[in-house]
Amino acid sequence: MEECALCGKKGISLLWAFHKEKGGIWVCAECWKKLYEDNMLVYGSSESGCAC
Repeated sequence: MEECALCGKKGISLLWAFHKEKGGIWVCAECWKKLYEDNMLVYGSSESGCAC
């Protein structure tokens, strides 16, 4: 079973976050919100598409 990479909670829905220091990690919604508020997410790194 997957668990939050930051707080260790199990059995909950997880979100993918690209952390500025840890790279890509799965986190719970509560930890994602904290990362967002603390400006610890890398923006634009997960976008896909053609640059043409």
